[in-house]
Amino acid sequence: MIDQTYRFIVPGQPRGYTTTNRNSRPSDQYMRFMQYSQNVRKAAMIAGVPMPMIATEEHPLLIKVIGYYRNGNHCDVENTRKGVCDALFYDPTKPKGKRKGNDKWVAGAFPLPRYDKENPHTVIIVKPYRPVVVPELSKDLLNLLRACTAHVYRQQFAGSHEQDRDDAKALWANLNYAGVVPTQETRP
Repeated sequence: MIDQTYRFIVPGQPRGYTTTNRNSRPSDQYMRFMQYSQNVRKAAMIAGVPMPMIATEEHPLLIKVIGYYRNGNHCDVENTRKGVCDALFYDPTKPKGKRKGNDKWVAGAFPLPRYDKENPHTVIIVKPYRPVVVPELSKDLLNLLRACTAHVYRQQFAGSHEQDRDDAKALWANLNYAGVVPTQETRP
């Protein structure tokens, strides 16, 4: 169980998740990804991350991956995060075919790609996932929010064009779903 935040850096060009065709020789791209995965595991162990990582419903994790690529010719940043997660949950002690760990209880983030021509690398942050609990709104604040919402609705979506009406209906549906619906008196 991970109960603290770990931050570590993997040197080298970030690599995206790649699979191989079981009936053919592994591609160069796949071999580079496998080397990158080993580098991720080594950097995590040096940082003190318990390996292989385990995430459960009771102890979910948040993994943020920030890729600093050499140039604009690189994999999808989401695939970099997926590859990092697979590397961190990989268990080499299990039989072949069952080594990929369970990352079902992992939330994550992957910001837009960043670039560092001289020093491409990946910054990885692993920490316990703690959902944000939003306190209940007071009745006065909720009424003020409803009034402001109705005003914005009238100002921006009261046009005569069909698209404006469709936008207004969509906004109204979202506000209904969120429980922030103007009262009948303030409704446009």
